[in-house]
Amino acid sequence: MNKNQKKNKPKEYLIDFLELREIVNSYDPLGLIKGGAPEDEHDKLTSELQNLLCGNKLNEIRPLLINCYEWYGSDPNEIKDEYVERFQKKVDETLNRIMGWYKHKNDHE
Repeated sequence: MNKNQKKNKPKEYLIDFLELREIVNSYDPLGLIKGGAPEDEHDKLTSELQNLLCGNKLNEIRPLLINCYEWYGSDPNEIKDEYVERFQKKVDETLNRIMGWYKHKNDHE
């Protein structure tokens, strides 16, 4: 969805936000949702991702998925070596889900 679509279709923008929220909440940096946090816990991340998608800044999504950990007080550069591969896999799987969702949305508009 581009900026004009956002302005012209607030209902669709909200629907997109809620669909994207589901992906973000399954990503769940630091497991806050899994630990009982409210479903809007990661709405800042969802909003930032939606802005990147609306601005067609797709190359900035993966870095955001990594760097958002800093918002929660965790440094992604300090992940123990034995967890780096699992972390990168989680980031890549989430990126693929976001991009698949985004492509599907654009193919059907």
